[in-house]
Amino acid sequence: MDTPFAHPLGFEATDMVSGFSGTITGRADYISGCRQYCLQAPSKDGEFKQAQWFDEERLQVRPDQPGMPQVMATKTGGPSDSASAAPVR
Repeated sequence: MDTPFAHPLGFEATDMVSGFSGTITGRADYISGCRQYCLQAPSKDGEFKQAQWFDEERLQVRPDQPGMPQVMATKTGGPSDSASAAPVR
């Protein structure tokens, strides 16, 4: 049975073991039951440079974040959006 992820994309979190902090930009759900999150830390120029993956249980999401943030991202790959995708026949 699938359960929802504990932490939403776009929120800031910290790994409680290493102290690494960043924005949650990816999530992975493995057949073994393990769930991991990708944290990306911004560099001094504001670009996301360094990324690391952590187990769900190790993360602490910053508590003062109201609702789901509006994250603006440039599309770098993956499936096309449904509005421009060719119809399935």
